[in-house]
Amino acid sequence: MLTTVLIASSYPLIVEGIKTVLENNRDVGTVLSAESYQETIEEIKKVAPDVVILTQQIKDGYGLDVIKACKAEHPSMKFLLMSYMSQIKVFEQAVEAGASGVLFISATKDELFAAISAALTNEIYVQPKLASLLFGNRKMSADGEFLLTPR
Repeated sequence: MLTTVLIASSYPLIVEGIKTVLENNRDVGTVLSAESYQETIEEIKKVAPDVVILTQQIKDGYGLDVIKACKAEHPSMKFLLMSYMSQIKVFEQAVEAGASGVLFISATKDELFAAISAALTNEIYVQPKLASLLFGNRKMSADGEFLLTPR
């Protein structure tokens, strides 16, 4: 089944860049966009996309407010917040609001695909850049367990 993605941002270059990347992915079927809070809410009600990628700020509102407003009505919908700040607080606020992760504006296309994939499998995506802030230099196994040092 192909994934439907809605990109909500008032930054045209971000929207067009993400659209271009996603349209070249064989798992993505439809890519829509909205530039304001109200337009995003209307598109979500009309289309019910699988994944909504939104920037922190959009015309007439904030990405976190969209997530909060929609998560109760659409609990299975996945949201990824894009941020220009690589801060733990942004990640915590987004996940608390119901996001499946945060992508920094500096994310690569592979990180974008990893975030979408994680969201679609009900996982929380932690971008590697943020993981080092969250967990420091502690090493983790493939299943997410912290590894102890020999000492």
